[in-house]
Amino acid sequence: MARLPVIILSLIAAIYPAFSDDVPFAEPSARSAAVVLADIMQATQWRHIKLGYAIDAKNWSLLDYEIGKLADTFERAAMLYQNIPADLIVGAMKPLNEMREAVSEKNSVKLHTNYSKLTDACNACHRAALVGFHCHYDPPKNSGISTIVKSALPARAPS
Repeated sequence: MARLPVIILSLIAAIYPAFSDDVPFAEPSARSAAVVLADIMQATQWRHIKLGYAIDAKNWSLLDYEIGKLADTFERAAMLYQNIPADLIVGAMKPLNEMREAVSEKNSVKLHTNYSKLTDACNACHRAALVGFHCHYDPPKNSGISTIVKSALPARAPS
């Protein structure tokens, strides 16, 4: 008989938290962790740089991958930060789409041309956002970096 009150108290103790609204971790925080545009752009900057060196190294697989990631990043930034003017996003997406075509054609000249257009579009957006001090530059020709990129690639079977 002494066990009955213990069982009842145990059940109440087990069930009570389910009816409580005061459990701090049960509700999402009032301010959810937002992705900071600067963090998105920092990743984008590295992708932009890798894209330039992949062009120089004619690393078609890396180019295709980085172009896709850059396009995803621009779309995500536009959705998260709706105050970014659409024409600036379109201005960056157009050369990316042209670069995607150039990769499928393995057209280095078209890649270089549209990489410069992408760089200009990025810089135009930075100036419009009053952060023009964040400027991209095309990597210098024969910088030696392409040799490093090529040497880091796995050996490919001849096609």
